[in-house]
Amino acid sequence: MTSLELVPVLVGLMSVQTEDKGSVLSQYVFLNGLRQSELPFLRGWFCYVLADTDVFSYLRELDGHKGAYLMVINFGKGSATTDLSAVQELPEQLKVLMSTNTANDGKVFQKSRILTEPGEGLVIHYSTYTRFHPNHPAECFVSEKACYLETVDVLYKC
Repeated sequence: MTSLELVPVLVGLMSVQTEDKGSVLSQYVFLNGLRQSELPFLRGWFCYVLADTDVFSYLRELDGHKGAYLMVINFGKGSATTDLSAVQELPEQLKVLMSTNTANDGKVFQKSRILTEPGEGLVIHYSTYTRFHPNHPAECFVSEKACYLETVDVLYKC
């Protein structure tokens, strides 16, 4: 098959993946959109919250911005229950914005019982002005500190 003969096949595959919310392409488009539009991803702090043999979780936050994101990724070969109850800066209930397992999209977890399947990743959005990074400087990194003034929608160097 020549490359020209492959074009209709590839276009067909892309249209199928675009329509399937659980496809790798749809998930990539969603995550890329977050990365390009949400200030905590563009200029915020990266803080790892938990790293064990199976699960890695981190958050993205920005001073002055009410929204923050928690990522929980299960790299293990089995299901995992992640307990983040020791992280006082997180709210008790966490709602999944996106999961690589679409059955968990919109699901609400207690921070003490975040369930993931093998290979599953969760994007959790939560709202709070309480920040993790001031109390955990060894776990947090930022390339250039920035702050957000919500009342006038201004991002500034602080």
